[in-house]
Amino acid sequence: MNIIHEPTAVYIKPVQIVDAIYKGEYLVHMLFTDGHNQTLDFKPFLEQSNHPAIRRFLDLDLFQQFEIREGNIQWKEFDLIFPLADLYQGKL
Repeated sequence: MNIIHEPTAVYIKPVQIVDAIYKGEYLVHMLFTDGHNQTLDFKPFLEQSNHPAIRRFLDLDLFQQFEIREGNIQWKEFDLIFPLADLYQGKL
């Protein structure tokens, strides 16, 4: 007798950012759906970029205008956005 086990479909919801708080001087603290917390300093990334569209976010007023959309942090309608896995790991 052969017993066949059908695999059970398991849906794993991807981890997303649920909250982001500006902590000053380009630091942003993020909370993820799995409870993970990460604080990132975006200043080195912004300063090292040669691209004017990225460097414009060195303006602190502009930098602070980030939003959480579709589980990720972004600035100005996708003008600046990072891979979620990198943010989770604290890499830019």
